[in-house]
Amino acid sequence: MLASNITLECFALGNPIPDIVWRKVDHTDLPPSHEISESGAVLHLYNVQYEDVGGYESAPEWAETINNTQIDIGSEHTMRCVASGKPFPFIRWYKDGYMYGKGELKFSSLTFDDSGMYQCLAENYWGIKYANAELRVIACAPTFEFNPVRRQLLGAKDGRVLIECKPRAAPRAKFTTWMKGKELLYNNSRISVMWDGTLEIMKSTENDAGLYSCFAENDRGKANSSGYLTITEPTIITEPPEDTEVKVGDEVILRCGASFDPMLDVTFIWTIDFRIVDFHSEWEHYERVLSEDGSGDLRIKNVQIWHEGRYACTTQSVVDSDSAYADLKIVAPTFLDGHSERAEVTGLYPWMEYQFRIIATNEHGSGESSIPSLKTKTWDAQPVVSPTDVEGYGGRNGEIVITWTPVEPWYFSGKKFGYIVAFKPHDAYDWWYETISDPETRRYVHRDSYFIPTEEDFQVREFQVKIKSFNAKGDGPYSLTKVIYYPRDVPIESPTDIYARPVSSTEALVWWLPVMDTGTGLQQYIEGYQVKYWRKYDDPEPGAHRIFVSASLNQTRLENMLPDSHYLIEVRAFNGAGLGPPGEHCEMFTKRAPPPDPPRMWRYVTWTGQWLYVWWDHISYDWFGDISFPLYYKVMFRKTGYIYGKVYMTGWHFMDFPMPQMGDFELLVRGRYEGGDGPVRMISIKGEAPIITPTLSLASMVLLALGIVGLEI
Repeated sequence: MLASNITLECFALGNPIPDIVWRKVDHTDLPPSHEISESGAVLHLYNVQYEDVGGYESAPEWAETINNTQIDIGSEHTMRCVASGKPFPFIRWYKDGYMYGKGELKFSSLTFDDSGMYQCLAENYWGIKYANAELRVIACAPTFEFNPVRRQLLGAKDGRVLIECKPRAAPRAKFTTWMKGKELLYNNSRISVMWDGTLEIMKSTENDAGLYSCFAENDRGKANSSGYLTITEPTIITEPPEDTEVKVGDEVILRCGASFDPMLDVTFIWTIDFRIVDFHSEWEHYERVLSEDGSGDLRIKNVQIWHEGRYACTTQSVVDSDSAYADLKIVAPTFLDGHSERAEVTGLYPWMEYQFRIIATNEHGSGESSIPSLKTKTWDAQPVVSPTDVEGYGGRNGEIVITWTPVEPWYFSGKKFGYIVAFKPHDAYDWWYETISDPETRRYVHRDSYFIPTEEDFQVREFQVKIKSFNAKGDGPYSLTKVIYYPRDVPIESPTDIYARPVSSTEALVWWLPVMDTGTGLQQYIEGYQVKYWRKYDDPEPGAHRIFVSASLNQTRLENMLPDSHYLIEVRAFNGAGLGPPGEHCEMFTKRAPPPDPPRMWRYVTWTGQWLYVWWDHISYDWFGDISFPLYYKVMFRKTGYIYGKVYMTGWHFMDFPMPQMGDFELLVRGRYEGGDGPVRMISIKGEAPIITPTLSLASMVLLALGIVGLEI
C-alpha cells in the first residue's frame, strides 16, 4: 500500500556464520527510507512509494567468527548465552545450522563430535538477537614445552617441599610416576604424590636433595620433565621481639634476629596490627636497622600514642618464612605522691582531644586504673610542621606542577588549616604565592606563558619551590626549597630489562632498569615512569591500564588484572614535556582465579564431648579448566565477635580440636590457590565448659610437619 511501512525478514545459518546483506534484484539502490536491523536479518521500508516496487533479496557474505573456544577432549564445558529484554527473551541454540538445544549447553565429557559452529538466538515478541562461537575439541600427547618442572628447586630442611608437575595433555594425563635419580618413588609417611600429580615431601632432609623426574602419560603418548632439588637451612627467628612499654617521645628498638641459609637472600617485614610498616612514607618514626649478624630490628623514633599495638616481624626467603610478635604499650605518665589531687600534663598537641586515667601504685605494684575522664581539647596554636616531599616539574604550555605530602591531622594545631605555595624562576627576585585551603590537597598546577621556554633558552629552565602551612592562628615554617626543571624535550632513552611475574590471578609485580638521569635538567631529566598494561589479544592498547611511578622507583604492582590472561607490559620514562620512547614489551600470564564457591564443611563432636572433628571438600582440580591450582587450606579458630584468631595451614582436608566448653566460637576454612585466597566457609560452635587452647590430636599429628603460623585468614 502506498505510504505504508513494510518489514522483510531473512534468516540464514552456516559455518562460519554468514553476514546478511540486502539488495534489489534489479541492482538498483535500496530506497533512501530503508533501515536494516537485527544483524542484517530484518529490512524495514518506511513510507513506501511507487518507485520502490521490485524484488528484494538477501545475499550472505562470510564474516569472521568471534569468541572461538579451544577445549581439550574429555573436559567439562559450558556454553552460556546471556541476553536481556522485556519480556525476557527465549534462548535457542543451533549447531552447524541445525536446531541443537535451548538454555545453557553443558558438556560433561567433550568428544570430537562436539566440535562445530554454534549459534545462539535470543528472541522475544519484539525481535531476535544473534551471537555465535566456534568450539574446537583437541587432543594431544603430554608435553612440558610450556610448563616444565623447574630446573632448580629449593626446599627448607625440616620443612614441606612441593614439586609441581603440570604438563599440557588432552585428555588429562595420568600422573603415576615420580623418580629420584633412578629410584622409583612410592607413597609413604613422608613422601606422597598428591591427586594433581604434585610431589610432596614432608620434614625434608639433606638426603632428599637430588634430581627429580615426573612422568606423564595419556592415550596419546608420554613425556617427562626433571628438576634438581637443593635442601637449604631453615629460616628461623632466633631472637624474637619482646613486649615493651615506652614513654611518649622516647625511642625504642624491637629486636628481630634470625638464622638462615647463607645462599639465600632474606627480607625482614614488620607489621603493626597486621598493617605493613611503610619505611618510605613513615620515615619520621620508623627505621629499619639491618646488621651483619642476620637481624632486621625496628627502631621507632619519637614514639607517639598511635604507635601502640602488636608488632610482628616476619623473615622471609624464597623457600620459607618465620614470624614472631610482641606488644608495644605507649604511656605518657606523670608520677605524683599519694596525697596529690591534681597534676599538670605537658607536651601535648595543640587543638587535640585527650582522655586521662589515674592508677594507684605502691611498692607491691599497681592497681586497676580509673575509668577514662571526659574528653578535653587543648587550645589551638600556630602550626609548627611544614609539608614534606616537595617535588615538581614543568609541564606543557607554560604549566608548573608542584606536589607534596600533606601534613598529618594531628599537626594542624587549629582550624582553617591550609598551605601557601611559593615559587619563582631561579634567577628572579620576587616569589609567586598561591593559597590552598584544602589540607588534603597534594598537587597544584600554575599556568603562565612566562614559563614557556624560548628558542634562546637552554635545554631547561630552573625553578625554586617551597611550601608552608597555616591556620587561623598564623603561619608555620616553610619547607626546604626544592629546585625543579622545565624540560624542553621528552626523555630520549627507554627503560630496559623489563621483567614481570604474577602474584595472584589479578596482581603482578614489574621491574625495570631505569633511564639514567643526569640531574642537570638536560634532555634526560626524568620525572617518573608510566607503566601501561593490557591483554595482548583481547584489549585495545588505547584502553590499557596506566600507572605512574616516581623516578626514584624501578618497580610497581599491577592491579585489577583479569585471571588466566596474556598481558603485554610497557614502561616509558616521562618528564613535564611528555613521554619518552617505550621499552621492549614484556609478556606475562596471570594465574587462574580461585574457585567462586567455598568448600562444603562438616563437623562431628565425639560422644565424650571432648573433641571436635571437622572435615571439608577436598577441592578437585582440572589442569585445563578455569580454576587455579590449590596449594593448601587455611583453618581459623576464633571467638565469635573477634576479627583474628589462630590460623592453621594444612594440605589435608580434615582437622580436629579440643571441643570448646564455654562461649561461642567460629571455625573458618578457605583454600589457598596459586591465584590467591578462595572464598571462606564458616560454621558456628557453642561450648559449655572452660575453653581449651586448640591443639591437634593424635589423628592429625602429621600436620605438625606443616607448621602453625599466625595469619589473617
